[in-house]
Amino acid sequence: MDLQQSRQSGHLPNDDFRVANLVMLVEEYMSDQDVKKVYAAFLFAAEAHHGVMRKDGSPYITHPLEVARTLADLYMDADVICAALLHDVIEDTEHSKQEIIDEFGLSTANLVDGVTNLIYEDYPNKQAALIATFRKMMKTMTKDFRVVLIKLSDRLHNLSTMAAMPAKTRIKKANESFSLYIPLARRMGMNQMRRDLQELALTAKYPWRVKVLRKVMRRYTQEIETRQKEILTLLRNTFASEPLKADISYWEKNIYNVYQCLEREDSILDAKTESLDIRVLVTTRAECYQALGILHALYPPKVGSFKDFIATPKVYGFQALETYLLSPSKQTIKIQIQTHSMFQVSQYGVTAKWRNPNLKQSADIFHKSLKEWINQVDEIYRNNVDSDEFYQDMKADLFLREIYVSTPAGQSIILPYGANSIDFAYAIHSDLGNHCAETRVDGKNVSLEMPLYNGATVQIIRSELASPRASWANVVITAKAKSCIRAWLRKRKTTEFVALGQQVFQSALDQHRLTQSDISTEKYQQLLQTLNLTDKAALWTAIGQGKQCGHLIVHRLFDDKKLPSIKDNTPTPMLISGTEGLVVNLQTCCHPLPDDRITAQINQREGLAIHRVSCPSLRYRDLSDKDYLAVSWTKTENTPFSVPLLITAENHVGVLSMITALMKKYSANIEDLSIETEKRGTKIICFLITVSNRKHLHKIMYLIKQEDGILQVERPFSTHTR
Repeated sequence: MDLQQSRQSGHLPNDDFRVANLVMLVEEYMSDQDVKKVYAAFLFAAEAHHGVMRKDGSPYITHPLEVARTLADLYMDADVICAALLHDVIEDTEHSKQEIIDEFGLSTANLVDGVTNLIYEDYPNKQAALIATFRKMMKTMTKDFRVVLIKLSDRLHNLSTMAAMPAKTRIKKANESFSLYIPLARRMGMNQMRRDLQELALTAKYPWRVKVLRKVMRRYTQEIETRQKEILTLLRNTFASEPLKADISYWEKNIYNVYQCLEREDSILDAKTESLDIRVLVTTRAECYQALGILHALYPPKVGSFKDFIATPKVYGFQALETYLLSPSKQTIKIQIQTHSMFQVSQYGVTAKWRNPNLKQSADIFHKSLKEWINQVDEIYRNNVDSDEFYQDMKADLFLREIYVSTPAGQSIILPYGANSIDFAYAIHSDLGNHCAETRVDGKNVSLEMPLYNGATVQIIRSELASPRASWANVVITAKAKSCIRAWLRKRKTTEFVALGQQVFQSALDQHRLTQSDISTEKYQQLLQTLNLTDKAALWTAIGQGKQCGHLIVHRLFDDKKLPSIKDNTPTPMLISGTEGLVVNLQTCCHPLPDDRITAQINQREGLAIHRVSCPSLRYRDLSDKDYLAVSWTKTENTPFSVPLLITAENHVGVLSMITALMKKYSANIEDLSIETEKRGTKIICFLITVSNRKHLHKIMYLIKQEDGILQVERPFSTHTR
């Protein structure tokens, strides 16, 4: 079917200009063969979407055409333009991925598949489907980043046609754009598209506010016009007298940034206090610094305002010098200095080198940064089994601001604001993160969890004995660190579940005076086949997670008649120290200590949940049930255990100081503290302290009771009970 036939058949009413426009665009940079391929993709899409209309009343094919046009403006190749035209074909029509492979090749088909939404019916809700779709797209991106460009262009056109949608849909799409696609455009270095997406999303979410804001910005522009022209003229004349050619222009404010600023500061756009934004473009990197010197000689810079993003580019490859000047009339002027190539790369990011082949050197800096990020996304993807974890990690990672730190060898590492030495270690290599033991920041030993500051030199001390702690997942902020820690903990937990299951099974055997050597290989194989388990490790894991009962497994393996009788009615307790790892957990509802009478509940997620026998949460439970195990303490040395302590004291000067001094003297570390003052003139002080065992706690409680002003000392079950 040719173009004329398409028009006559009614597939594309009044759409000849759009198609012709697209063809004219791609003819500028594509071969004749590629142009024909693009046109064939258009015809395929037109046939597939025949008779389908959009909410605004336009033929559906206008949407993929606009997406393709956006990408053609960026000089994207034939595979990308074809995928843009076909991007809704698999999702919305009867055509399959295989048909697209047959017609347009595997590369185009993979791009189409990468942006195809997953079927909602296959997931518990729409949000779960959207999260899974995002994860799928990001997985495709690690192989071919062009898929993100198609998705961003798709979102750009969808936002531009939101007026026909109900308010609920507009708000949902706008929020999605703010949380995912706008940060993703920024990360791809595509600032022009980011600005367009921000304005369209803001309009979709708050159409009336944007209408008012545009009026405010027009009035502001009129108010500053004279002053702006004077400053531009002065700057141009200054550079004209210097042996340095520079293009100087006014930098239009981003409506979304203005909205955010007004909302945050609850103020109006004031021409007297708002900065004028000026861009200075020169030819070479060295000239950027020359221009900076000329400007600082003309007007004094505001102290601490200078930023050099040329020497240390932003995480997404942005390069510029930024400074704020103060004119004699107290007008603040924000100056951004770039080379022409830096400006092009900052606007078009990953696509800049296709728009202008002369930008290769500047674009290479960005592509190196992009490659590092894509490799990081790939590692995060591989570490995150759960789609929701991946989604949350990526959302957090895309939003973070940057700081610049370095290794002792001088290698610059870009990290998000608030990152610590653990994030730093994982940024260098996941193995270093998994074995970081200590850190030195600017030569000083500090906590691994202490946030780093801009310009710090960080040295990580590695040890094979060191390993991630579960608490690290709550203090790191980079997606890579979070995903690596979770992956390591999952792997360790799997190993510990195997060991726990073996221990529980052996405890069940002990009651019948049996050992594992009494069980033949044939019996094991029959059991595994019956339970549909692959091997012994799977059996131990199932027992450790409470999916299988150790005692019942023993009965399955032995005929009850041949099973030796239990030695006595008291089960042999399993010995624990409380420091076994991730699958033996002391519960905070009762804070068990060595020497307390304890029991264990098998939990599929936690392993063994250790409670005091007197724990209130077990008050109506049958501790002889198969879900509970007999456990007892093994010998522990120099191991701290957390326990709450509630002290009622007279409200007078020095009472708290006396208590804390006594705790320090007897090696009880204070982890948390809260104080309530009651009307009758007493203080109720709730401590969370660490002690070595129950005897240690009782000694401290006894000594505190002997002090003047102490009315009562008790051990509550938790910090929330009195």
